[in-house]
Amino acid sequence: MNKTKLIKSRLTEFGNQVQEDLANFLKETWITPVEKIGDIKFTDYGYAHWPTIEGGVHCLHFEWDKDLSDEDWKEIHEICTRDDDSQPEADYRSYMGSLMVFVPYFA
Repeated sequence: MNKTKLIKSRLTEFGNQVQEDLANFLKETWITPVEKIGDIKFTDYGYAHWPTIEGGVHCLHFEWDKDLSDEDWKEIHEICTRDDDSQPEADYRSYMGSLMVFVPYFA
């Protein structure tokens, strides 16, 4: 499944334009830049929304097979902790060839 279809398939309660906008934003800001680092591949997307605070978090999952260099990790840190100036900065965790990026948002 392509990245846009995967993301949109998880955002079913939103209209098509919102789905498209979110998919493009996530791809341009996090997915494509991370995938340009070595052999890293985007594999899954999920999100959690908290109606009481009108916010939540987008979760992006990546995997790789080879060891990453110190320079790769510097790039990952730079990309995976960015923000878009109107939202809190993203964060990430890695474990045994798996990277999870958490992108918080407030409506």
